Amino acid sequence: MPGTTYSLRIYYGSQTGTGKLFAEQLASTATASGIKADVFDLKECDPEDTLTQEVRKFPHVSTCFLVEGYIVAVLQWGLCERVFYLHLHGGGSP
Repeated sequence: MPGTTYSLRIYYGSQTGTGKLFAEQLASTATASGIKADVFDLKECDPEDTLTQEVRKFPHVSTCFLVEGYIVAVLQWGLCERVFYLHLHGGGSP
């Protein structure tokens, strides 16, 4: 649509830094394509307050979630990933 400004909000969770790297690369590519992009660390957000308010405040902004983790001998979940998983499935705190 002519004259429309597109915006993207990218939230990432990262244990090794790869999620942050992907989020920054996605934002860079979006910006190069004329899309305003902002990157946020999920550790610094309260999903109950921040994300719900932002959806209401910015209904025409696309939102992307990038969550990465790693496996060492036994599957390990970082707190960020666990909170995000529980939030998606309607659970409480980990």
